[in-house]
Amino acid sequence: MELQSGKASRKSVELTIYNDFTAVREVRGLHADSEIDCLAIKGLPAGIEAESFFIKGAAVLEQDYQDGIMDKNRLLKKYVGGLVTIRNAEAGSEIKVRLLKAEPDFIGEIMETGEILINPAGDLILPASAEVVPSESAFFCRVEPLQGDAEIELYYFVSGLSWEANYIAELEGDELLLNGWITIRNYIGADFDNCRIKAVAGIFNRVEAASPLQEIGRHSAKNFSHELKPASFSEGIVYSLDGIFSLEESVLKQVKFLRGQRAGFQKIYRIENRNMNASVQLQFISAVGGEAHMPLPAGTIKVYRRSNEEELEFIGEDRISHTAAKRKISVMLGEAFDLTNESFEKSRNLTGGFEYVTFIYKIKNTKTENVAVLVEHVISDPIWEMESSTHDYEVKNAHTLEFHVRMGADRTVELEFTYKVKGEKEKNSGF
Repeated sequence: MELQSGKASRKSVELTIYNDFTAVREVRGLHADSEIDCLAIKGLPAGIEAESFFIKGAAVLEQDYQDGIMDKNRLLKKYVGGLVTIRNAEAGSEIKVRLLKAEPDFIGEIMETGEILINPAGDLILPASAEVVPSESAFFCRVEPLQGDAEIELYYFVSGLSWEANYIAELEGDELLLNGWITIRNYIGADFDNCRIKAVAGIFNRVEAASPLQEIGRHSAKNFSHELKPASFSEGIVYSLDGIFSLEESVLKQVKFLRGQRAGFQKIYRIENRNMNASVQLQFISAVGGEAHMPLPAGTIKVYRRSNEEELEFIGEDRISHTAAKRKISVMLGEAFDLTNESFEKSRNLTGGFEYVTFIYKIKNTKTENVAVLVEHVISDPIWEMESSTHDYEVKNAHTLEFHVRMGADRTVELEFTYKVKGEKEKNSGF
């Protein structure tokens, strides 16, 4: 005897959302008045990965998957050998045809004459059959006999759910207030009611990544205030959303997990790649979330500051990557129009088998305040040695220097430095 289990028999649902797939755990209740040996598991999302499906709580001997997806050729195959109707409204004709072949060409036998018809013009009318047209995805499982009340657990992977973090930072004096949301997009092809949700930050190996679904449909957002509980999970971080949620198909849901967390910040001006304008960066330490010092999941951060009229003004946005607790976060806000740079190679001289290269950065500050500027310079030569510099610097790596330049208001400062490299004849020897 077969027993059908649909969405109505769900007792609980847990969703664990990874980067490109979601692991689903359903608990369903079963009730059978007589012995059953077949379970029809229905109410499953269209994007399920069939090979990931398994059941706990019942001894499954065999299972077949029906994906519920139907196209013209697959549907016609189910009618091969049967009678169909060809109706041509323009000609005012209607004929009965026995379907012999469905693809790549329609081939049928006209019942009245026995003639063979290939790819006829007109509308193709198929007889009604509930058995032929599936209404939804389903697994049909042959199981060891069951009877009475029982619970089963369903486990499977599905594509179409994604998550990321979104942040709002408000600058107040020398502090920022950070608010954060976990944003979940549901394009899974199904609704999930009363479910618990976990979001996983990390990269997990899979034999073949699931194909992403095209994001279509309407967007709506609902804000909730919930606590986010990070926990270690293998080599990733699991963020457990505190609460019970419902995810409607094609809906964007936002769950708040950070509320006005305070952190000190610095505004950093940088000149990189010899650009004409200094970039503006905001730096703060990800020591937020109370004593737990929560690692921050990747996402977009929008930054606002209060104007003289106490109104919030948008000043820039950037993306941050997954960041461990107590690590520095840099947010690119834009470029400073009143902090400009003119850089050039001043000279290149060959002396004593060495080539001496001199660079100048002419930096102009038209602000009404003193600023500190970090100047990054990349040396392309494989082996080099600094000879002199007008300003302090750090060697960030084998080819990158970072100079520290302090400037007064409405001042122009010249950064000049010289380094030496080997001449062509000496490149096979050391300094």
